Amino acid sequence: MLREANRILKLGTSETMDLAQNLFEAGLITYHRTDSHRVSDAGLRVARMFLGEKFRPRVWEKGGAHECIRPTKPMALDDLIRYVEEGILRPQVNLTRGHLRLYDLIFRRFMASMSEEARLRKQKVRIFIEGASVDLERYVEAIVPGWTFIYPYKVRIEKPLKEEVLVRIEHRKISKVPSTLKGKLLQS
Repeated sequence: MLREANRILKLGTSETMDLAQNLFEAGLITYHRTDSHRVSDAGLRVARMFLGEKFRPRVWEKGGAHECIRPTKPMALDDLIRYVEEGILRPQVNLTRGHLRLYDLIFRRFMASMSEEARLRKQKVRIFIEGASVDLERYVEAIVPGWTFIYPYKVRIEKPLKEEVLVRIEHRKISKVPSTLKGKLLQS
């Protein structure tokens, strides 16, 4: 959670943990001070209710004091906002934009982990630079979007490159002269 919140939401560790503590106290997520991957039967039910026929249960671990960080209800961000606005849900914490963004990230990551597999097409690219070469792989098509539909943050689909594209790179050093100095140079 900390790594993804930093990478995607640009949140620091302390801020993420404070927001997660509030979400936990509001009953919106499970215990957040864990690195467990274990999913309880209740967690599987939440995922099954939300995903329906796209549900593909995965259970990584058995036992342990805590389960993974996950939403407590099959409630996407739009539902959460609507339920709070309509007074159906009354969290003890005033939910800020930060709370909602972190909840959405946790919700999406958990649901993606319980969703169908994605099938992606890769393109292999070899780049030659001054006699050396580098091989890269890029995702260019989602054949079956699977979990990427719910959690698009892990994979970036790019346009395929044409075969044998030649690119000429020139290195030029251009110094910029401040406009006030430029005027003085022209006058002298």
